[in-house]
Amino acid sequence: MLTRRLSTLNVARGLIIDRPWAGLIADGKKTWEMRTRPTKVRGWIGLIAKGTKTVIGIAC
Repeated sequence: MLTRRLSTLNVARGLIIDRPWAGLIADGKKTWEMRTRPTKVRGWIGLIAKGTKTVIGIAC
């Protein structure tokens, strides 16, 4: 499952993504996000649309 209700999980980290990509990831229409650096972060993360300071969804 790509997204869940935000109130059901305790998410401590977030990923800032440009629009419209953040919305596409939250909707499950985009499944890959290529980054310039690798990450060691695993598990659920918040999806934040760049410039909004708002978590729009979560992903694993």
